[in-house]
Amino acid sequence: MQQKQKIIAIVGGGFGGLNAAILLRKYLRKEKAHVVLIDKSPYHLFYPSLYEVASSEEEFVSIKALKKSIALPFVDVLSRHNIQFVEAEVTKIHQREKYLVFREEKIDYDYLVLATGSVVDFFNIPGAKEHTLTFKSVNDALKIRASLEALVQEASATTAKKAVRVIIAGGGFTGVELAAELTNLKKIVAWKYSFPEEKIEIEIIEASNKLMPGMGKNVCLPITQRLQEIGVRLSFNSMITEVSEKSITLKNGEVQNFDMIIWSAGIKGAEIPFETKIEVDKKNRCATCTDLTLKDFPNIYLIGDNACVLDSDKNPMPQTATQAIDQAEFVAHNIAAAVNGYPTFEYSTKPSAYIIPVKGKWALLHLTNGFNLKGFFAWVIKQFVNLRYFMRLLPFWQAVKLAWFDMDIYTRND
Repeated sequence: MQQKQKIIAIVGGGFGGLNAAILLRKYLRKEKAHVVLIDKSPYHLFYPSLYEVASSEEEFVSIKALKKSIALPFVDVLSRHNIQFVEAEVTKIHQREKYLVFREEKIDYDYLVLATGSVVDFFNIPGAKEHTLTFKSVNDALKIRASLEALVQEASATTAKKAVRVIIAGGGFTGVELAAELTNLKKIVAWKYSFPEEKIEIEIIEASNKLMPGMGKNVCLPITQRLQEIGVRLSFNSMITEVSEKSITLKNGEVQNFDMIIWSAGIKGAEIPFETKIEVDKKNRCATCTDLTLKDFPNIYLIGDNACVLDSDKNPMPQTATQAIDQAEFVAHNIAAAVNGYPTFEYSTKPSAYIIPVKGKWALLHLTNGFNLKGFFAWVIKQFVNLRYFMRLLPFWQAVKLAWFDMDIYTRND
């Protein structure tokens, strides 16, 4: 008797969801399973290059080219893998009945993978949501770029304006990389509007006593030195307690003015519309079992920003693209094993290497053994890492073409 085709639904097309879909199709023949990816956006966002979009001046590269460089249409990626794509927002997930709802339609599933990503965490700070710019999408990046240029243009038209002050709230990975890249844009718009470059101030305000809390000194120190070398101001032990239209209030009562503020102080898991209420932590991540399934629902898997995955010391694993891809590989293996009638396994956490680009052809590569490589060669490795990722999604020559295109347009303003 022929086995009924299993339906595997994946919600979210970020690093975790998209890679899970592609690997499931690799491990399972079409007659064994139907794979469907659902996302409210029509494209996969290559988030590591979003900083470049925020800092690339239109004098050097068009908005169309920038969008093409980081937004990969799902239809182009998934069609060659025989994966169905549905552009929609899931409004309800019925765990017990095993179906989900979108646009007044529903999809039954045998297995469900949830990888809906993250949203900005404002920590309930008064005024933060209303008065800050965020950095989670192409439109966010373009808005940051346009806002800084408009401020400099306005300042150049009057002698009364002393300086343009840009605050980046939060000194984690996002804050560090964005601040560094904005120094490129600062240089260009200063030249464009004949405005003194030194009067455009970019400052990271961090609540803890160092950049990238949780990282070791061998990472924080060289990153701090690099930012200071390129002119980024740093303020530590400065917790923001309130944001108004043009000023922030710190925990010590100090009030500081700004012209533009970008919120990069943290993220939390996106809300998942479960019919049956489930347990979440303070970062809105769902508690998972040892195989990354949802408690009491062994056919529902959670990965990436939606999963609270604990390491051997019972601490949550970092929410990075590398971790999301690693979890996607595990989940794809486990679902394929279950469909084929083989035993499944428990997930084993492991640290991952990472690369932090800090303006131009400079980056810091941190390996799991604690070794660091910094400078130009670390930047070159980053380009190969990008190429390797594109090769997961696209045919070889398309991946090479995209990687070369990205490198070409992003280095024009370095």
